[in-house]
Amino acid sequence: MQKNILLVGTEERLPLYQEAAENPEIEFRVVGNLHATLEAIKEKIPSLIMVDNEALGATSLDIAHTLKKYPGTQRLPLIFIVTQNNQGSLLDALDIPVNDYLFLPLDTEDFKLRIKTQLELLDLKEKRKLISVKEKVEELEKLLEIFPEYNAARQELSAIYEKTGQVEKAMDSNLQLAKEYYKQNNFGLAMDEITKIKNIIAQQSIQFTAQAPLLEALDRCIQMLGIVK
Repeated sequence: MQKNILLVGTEERLPLYQEAAENPEIEFRVVGNLHATLEAIKEKIPSLIMVDNEALGATSLDIAHTLKKYPGTQRLPLIFIVTQNNQGSLLDALDIPVNDYLFLPLDTEDFKLRIKTQLELLDLKEKRKLISVKEKVEELEKLLEIFPEYNAARQELSAIYEKTGQVEKAMDSNLQLAKEYYKQNNFGLAMDEITKIKNIIAQQSIQFTAQAPLLEALDRCIQMLGIVK
């Protein structure tokens, strides 16, 4: 799987890192300031960010600090690049929770090892995250088998389904919630769940494999609640 590294520095220094990486599966992108960095992250989340202090000077410290301060970017692995004799920048960078440091002049083997380590750690975190989500889904599904009227568990399960792109399961959970709320004469909450389903359908441009049965069930539920579409 191709990895992409966002180099916060200059185009002139890009060949130095590309040649040192010696890995055709790594794609490099280059940006030169904080605004461009944030825009590049919005466009495509990088596997790793490298901030080049040698190329950008004091600005690099501000960029690294900002990236590690805000929730939207602080989880991204970041390597700070500094020259060995630049003690001032290194001491300043120690206050920033970067993931690792690279020292110039560049040692090719050390560079490859540090890059490899950060990318492998990222893969491990992603795998653990997927396992954690899977375990949570299984736990909630088993809980609902025993207590099908446990609405809080079904709400949490529906949210996980939607966040992980399992829209059909999310809508089915919303539909089950609507039915449970209807049985409890809580028509306002039932209507909220129906609205969620309609919003999901409106937002999706794909064709659901189980669309027809689901929409039929939705129509029945709407009729049952006395809602005019």
